Amino acid sequence: MAGLTSTTRHRWLYGAALGFPAFILLTWWVHHIDGPAGIDEAVLAATVQGRTRPLTIVATVSTGLGSTVGVIIAAILAALLLLWRTRRLLLSLILTITVVETAAVVFLTKELVARDRPPTDWLIGAPAGDPAFPSGHTTNGSVVYVLSAIYLATTLTHRWSRALLVAAGILIGIAIGLSRIYLGYHWATDVLGGWLLAIAVCGTATYVACRLQRIDRAVGYGAGVAYQRAPR
Repeated sequence: MAGLTSTTRHRWLYGAALGFPAFILLTWWVHHIDGPAGIDEAVLAATVQGRTRPLTIVATVSTGLGSTVGVIIAAILAALLLLWRTRRLLLSLILTITVVETAAVVFLTKELVARDRPPTDWLIGAPAGDPAFPSGHTTNGSVVYVLSAIYLATTLTHRWSRALLVAAGILIGIAIGLSRIYLGYHWATDVLGGWLLAIAVCGTATYVACRLQRIDRAVGYGAGVAYQRAPR
């Protein structure tokens, strides 16, 4: 994958190695405490006091990017663009599988932890019916935008354009998470859990894609050589 050296690939693997244990530890802690942590209540209270109309508009748009519809549309568009840019199915397939698997992990974790959401008195928007931890918008949104940016960056030639694209994906993931706290849908630790899981998933998926793409190219090259050497 262009732009991803062996060192960079291993950095993503290190990120996954740190992300998964951190997420598991946070999940265990949230599951064993009774209600929100003190930091959760403090962050949400400060956020409510700092609300303004412009920020509410930005938060509403940002949270929409992490909605089920927003994630599905982004994943489809990214998969099609990757297919067009690479002329190969590999990255599109890994992206699609990763997004689906992430949604499944989020759903199962929510049911396991069964954490209550913040009081609806602080909520901007319609109440959500599912448990709070981890934030699904944050996790699913961060995975689809960051991973899409990483994969699409490998099709670009200039280092600055690759860095800009990945940075944009990361900023969208951050904005989605912050919007969930701002609008009152999640505690801060719900969003933190979403980010940790997204880091772990993106790190793993990026490393796996690098390894599989090397195999894919080797197989394709071998098939091409075999074809060229076939009897006339």
